[in-house]
Amino acid sequence: MPKQKSESKKTAIIAADDGHFAVMLDGEILRSGFKGRGHAAMWATRRGIYQGSTPPKVKTEIPHNLEDESIKRTRLLARMSHQSPQRFLADARTGMYGPLYQLGKNIFGLKFGLWKAGMAAREIKPAE
Repeated sequence: MPKQKSESKKTAIIAADDGHFAVMLDGEILRSGFKGRGHAAMWATRRGIYQGSTPPKVKTEIPHNLEDESIKRTRLLARMSHQSPQRFLADARTGMYGPLYQLGKNIFGLKFGLWKAGMAAREIKPAE
């Protein structure tokens, strides 16, 4: 049966005078001598008496008007266009998707809007 966390008990991780950290439950020190706050939190979490508060990750939103100007890596774009990275890079070097930007030693990228336009131009359109 899982342990039930009591709402009345307050657990805190405090810094001791000697530079170590201690786990305190309702004003009573359970264990001290941890070298870091993380070690104390890990020990208390494993015993089910502490749950740290991790702030939510902030996800950066790119405005829609700037989305086409963003530079994406060729490996990602190759996956999105269902091609091998080597074949996609060879096509990109010929200029099929616009100018190729060098992001690192062997890392290249393309503007997302130009890639979308290049993919749209290569779509097979039915004859009417």
